[in-house]
Amino acid sequence: MYNSLEYAFELKRRLAGQPLPVLAAFSVACTDHAFRLVGPSFSNDEWISVEDIQLVQHALDLLWQAQTEKVDPNILAKGVEQIESLVPDDDSDSARAATEAVGGWVYFLTSLYSSLRCQLGQDPPYWAQQSAENAFNTLFQRELYRFMREQGRGYSDSDESEVMSNAPILAQEIGFQWQCLERCKQGLPIERPSFQ
Repeated sequence: MYNSLEYAFELKRRLAGQPLPVLAAFSVACTDHAFRLVGPSFSNDEWISVEDIQLVQHALDLLWQAQTEKVDPNILAKGVEQIESLVPDDDSDSARAATEAVGGWVYFLTSLYSSLRCQLGQDPPYWAQQSAENAFNTLFQRELYRFMREQGRGYSDSDESEVMSNAPILAQEIGFQWQCLERCKQGLPIERPSFQ
Protein backbone atom coordinates (compact mmCIF):
# COMPACT_ATOMS: atom_id res chain seq x y z
CA MET A 1 0.00 0.00 0.00
CA TYR A 2 1.16 3.49 -0.84
CA ASN A 3 2.03 5.79 2.04
CA SER A 4 2.24 9.43 1.03
CA LEU A 5 4.68 10.43 3.76
CA GLU A 6 7.05 7.54 3.07
CA TYR A 7 6.88 8.21 -0.68
CA ALA A 8 7.59 11.95 -0.25
CA PHE A 9 10.46 11.28 2.14
CA GLU A 10 11.99 8.66 -0.13
CA LEU A 11 11.56 10.84 -3.21
CA LYS A 12 13.25 13.78 -1.49
CA ARG A 13 16.10 11.51 -0.35
CA ARG A 14 16.65 10.11 -3.84
CA LEU A 15 16.59 13.55 -5.48
CA ALA A 16 18.99 15.17 -3.00
CA GLY A 17 22.29 16.22 -4.51
CA GLN A 18 21.36 15.33 -8.08
CA PRO A 19 22.50 17.75 -10.80
CA LEU A 20 20.07 19.82 -12.85
CA PRO A 21 20.21 17.61 -15.98
CA VAL A 22 19.15 14.56 -13.94
CA LEU A 23 16.38 16.44 -12.13
CA ALA A 24 15.08 18.10 -15.30
CA ALA A 25 14.97 14.84 -17.26
CA PHE A 26 13.29 13.05 -14.36
CA SER A 27 10.66 15.73 -13.87
CA VAL A 28 9.69 15.95 -17.55
CA ALA A 29 9.50 12.15 -17.80
CA CYS A 30 7.17 11.96 -14.76
CA THR A 31 4.93 14.74 -16.05
CA ASP A 32 4.79 13.29 -19.55
CA HIS A 33 4.06 9.82 -18.20
CA ALA A 34 1.06 11.11 -16.25
CA PHE A 35 -0.17 12.96 -19.34
CA ARG A 36 0.14 9.83 -21.49
CA LEU A 37 -1.99 7.93 -18.98
CA VAL A 38 -4.76 10.51 -18.47
CA GLY A 39 -4.29 13.10 -21.23
CA PRO A 40 -6.78 11.50 -23.64
CA SER A 41 -9.52 11.81 -21.03
CA PHE A 42 -8.58 15.45 -20.44
CA SER A 43 -8.98 16.05 -24.16
CA ASN A 44 -12.51 14.66 -24.03
CA ASP A 45 -13.63 16.61 -20.98
CA GLU A 46 -16.17 19.39 -21.54
CA TRP A 47 -14.48 21.74 -19.04
CA ILE A 48 -11.04 21.62 -20.63
CA SER A 49 -10.76 23.57 -23.86
CA VAL A 50 -8.86 22.60 -26.97
CA GLU A 51 -6.71 25.68 -26.38
CA ASP A 52 -5.82 24.47 -22.88
CA ILE A 53 -4.73 21.10 -24.27
CA GLN A 54 -2.68 22.86 -26.95
CA LEU A 55 -0.90 24.95 -24.28
CA VAL A 56 -0.16 21.78 -22.31
CA GLN A 57 1.19 19.99 -25.38
CA HIS A 58 3.31 23.01 -26.30
CA ALA A 59 4.80 23.11 -22.78
CA LEU A 60 5.57 19.39 -22.93
CA ASP A 61 7.21 19.92 -26.34
CA LEU A 62 9.39 22.67 -24.86
CA LEU A 63 10.41 20.45 -21.97
CA TRP A 64 11.39 17.59 -24.26
CA GLN A 65 13.21 20.00 -26.58
CA ALA A 66 15.15 21.32 -23.57
CA GLN A 67 16.46 17.81 -22.90
CA THR A 68 18.50 17.85 -26.10
CA GLU A 69 19.12 21.52 -26.89
CA LYS A 70 19.22 24.95 -25.29
CA VAL A 71 15.80 26.57 -25.00
CA ASP A 72 15.59 30.30 -24.32
CA PRO A 73 14.78 30.72 -20.60
CA ASN A 74 12.31 33.48 -21.50
CA ILE A 75 10.32 30.98 -23.53
CA LEU A 76 10.31 28.52 -20.63
CA ALA A 77 9.29 31.31 -18.22
CA LYS A 78 6.40 32.23 -20.53
CA GLY A 79 5.40 28.54 -20.46
CA VAL A 80 5.31 28.67 -16.66
CA GLU A 81 3.03 31.73 -16.80
CA GLN A 82 0.73 30.14 -19.37
CA ILE A 83 0.34 26.87 -17.47
CA GLU A 84 -0.08 28.59 -14.10
CA SER A 85 -2.82 30.73 -15.67
CA LEU A 86 -4.82 27.55 -16.29
CA VAL A 87 -4.89 26.70 -12.58
CA PRO A 88 -7.98 28.12 -10.87
CA ASP A 89 -6.93 30.43 -8.07
CA ASP A 90 -10.38 31.49 -6.85
CA ASP A 91 -14.04 31.05 -7.65
CA SER A 92 -14.37 34.34 -9.55
CA ASP A 93 -13.54 32.65 -12.85
CA SER A 94 -16.28 30.03 -13.02
CA ALA A 95 -14.93 28.42 -16.20
CA ARG A 96 -11.51 27.87 -14.59
CA ALA A 97 -13.07 26.86 -11.25
CA ALA A 98 -15.08 24.17 -13.05
CA THR A 99 -11.85 22.47 -14.15
CA GLU A 100 -11.17 21.58 -10.50
CA ALA A 101 -13.92 18.99 -10.87
CA VAL A 102 -11.91 17.22 -13.57
CA GLY A 103 -10.08 14.48 -11.73
CA GLY A 104 -6.35 15.06 -11.79
CA TRP A 105 -6.31 18.18 -14.01
CA VAL A 106 -5.05 20.67 -11.42
CA TYR A 107 -2.47 18.18 -10.12
CA PHE A 108 -1.30 17.61 -13.68
CA LEU A 109 -0.97 21.35 -14.36
CA THR A 110 1.02 21.68 -11.12
CA SER A 111 3.31 18.86 -12.24
CA LEU A 112 3.78 20.57 -15.60
CA TYR A 113 4.66 24.03 -14.32
CA SER A 114 6.89 22.42 -11.68
CA SER A 115 8.81 20.67 -14.49
CA LEU A 116 9.17 23.99 -16.30
CA ARG A 117 10.48 25.65 -13.13
CA CYS A 118 12.90 22.78 -12.59
CA GLN A 119 14.17 23.14 -16.16
CA LEU A 120 14.70 26.85 -15.51
CA GLY A 121 16.96 25.93 -12.59
CA GLN A 122 14.69 27.45 -9.94
CA ASP A 123 15.44 25.27 -6.88
CA PRO A 124 15.61 22.10 -9.03
CA PRO A 125 15.35 19.49 -6.23
CA TYR A 126 12.18 21.12 -4.87
CA TRP A 127 10.51 21.50 -8.27
CA ALA A 128 11.52 18.00 -9.41
CA GLN A 129 9.89 16.62 -6.27
CA GLN A 130 6.78 18.73 -6.85
CA SER A 131 6.62 17.53 -10.42
CA ALA A 132 6.85 13.85 -9.49
CA GLU A 133 4.46 14.06 -6.53
CA ASN A 134 1.86 15.93 -8.56
CA ALA A 135 2.22 13.50 -11.47
CA PHE A 136 1.45 10.73 -8.97
CA ASN A 137 -1.44 12.73 -7.50
CA THR A 138 -2.87 13.21 -10.99
CA LEU A 139 -3.31 9.45 -11.19
CA PHE A 140 -4.42 9.11 -7.57
CA GLN A 141 -7.17 11.69 -7.95
CA ARG A 142 -8.33 10.05 -11.19
CA GLU A 143 -8.58 6.72 -9.39
CA LEU A 144 -10.32 8.30 -6.41
CA TYR A 145 -12.97 9.93 -8.63
CA ARG A 146 -13.46 6.64 -10.51
CA PHE A 147 -13.88 4.80 -7.21
CA MET A 148 -16.47 7.31 -5.93
CA ARG A 149 -18.46 7.00 -9.20
CA GLU A 150 -18.41 3.21 -8.90
CA GLN A 151 -19.61 3.46 -5.30
CA GLY A 152 -22.36 5.88 -6.34
CA ARG A 153 -21.61 8.32 -3.56
CA GLY A 154 -19.50 11.28 -2.58
CA TYR A 155 -16.21 11.30 -0.78
CA SER A 156 -15.64 9.65 2.58
CA ASP A 157 -12.44 9.51 4.63
CA SER A 158 -11.99 5.77 4.03
CA ASP A 159 -11.95 6.20 0.23
CA GLU A 160 -8.33 7.29 0.08
CA SER A 161 -6.97 4.20 1.83
CA GLU A 162 -9.29 1.99 -0.23
CA VAL A 163 -7.95 3.49 -3.46
CA MET A 164 -4.35 3.31 -2.24
CA SER A 165 -4.75 -0.38 -1.48
CA ASN A 166 -6.59 -1.39 -4.64
CA ALA A 167 -5.31 0.70 -7.55
CA PRO A 168 -2.38 -1.08 -9.20
CA ILE A 169 -1.69 1.97 -11.37
CA LEU A 170 -0.45 3.82 -8.29
CA ALA A 171 2.16 1.21 -7.39
CA GLN A 172 3.11 1.05 -11.07
CA GLU A 173 3.60 4.82 -11.14
CA ILE A 174 5.93 4.74 -8.15
CA GLY A 175 7.85 1.91 -9.80
CA PHE A 176 8.07 3.94 -13.01
CA GLN A 177 9.39 6.95 -11.12
CA TRP A 178 12.10 4.97 -9.31
CA GLN A 179 13.22 3.28 -12.54
CA CYS A 180 13.18 6.56 -14.43
CA LEU A 181 15.27 8.31 -11.78
CA GLU A 182 17.84 5.51 -11.85
CA ARG A 183 18.09 5.80 -15.65
CA CYS A 184 18.58 9.55 -15.36
CA LYS A 185 21.23 9.14 -12.65
CA GLN A 186 23.12 6.66 -14.87
CA GLY A 187 23.07 9.15 -17.73
CA LEU A 188 20.90 6.89 -19.88
CA PRO A 189 18.74 8.74 -22.36
CA ILE A 190 15.13 9.41 -21.53
CA GLU A 191 13.17 9.52 -24.75
CA ARG A 192 9.73 10.92 -25.28
CA PRO A 193 7.31 8.09 -25.84
CA SER A 194 4.63 8.54 -28.44
CA PHE A 195 0.91 8.25 -27.79
CA GLN A 196 -0.39 4.80 -28.59
